[in-house]
Amino acid sequence: TALISDDQNHAHLWSLTEDKAPQLVQTSVIITGLRGADALVGGLKPQTRIVTSGVDSLQAGEHVHISSITSER
Repeated sequence: TALISDDQNHAHLWSLTEDKAPQLVQTSVIITGLRGADALVGGLKPQTRIVTSGVDSLQAGEHVHISSITSER
C-alpha cells in the first residue's frame, strides 16, 4: 500500500516532484473514508504521482527513476 497511517484520520504517502529528475517528498493526506481495501484521501493535487512500491525503504529527497506509469483505477 502507498498509504502510511499516522492516526485514524491522518496519513502520509510518498509522491514525486514534477522536476525532470523527480525526487521523493512525503505528502500528508487526510483519510476521508474507506471503500473495501482502498482508502479515500483528501489533500492531493490533481495529477500527483504517488509511489506505491518500496515505501518502507524510501527517504525524502531521493532521486527516482520511473520505470512504468499505471492508469487510474
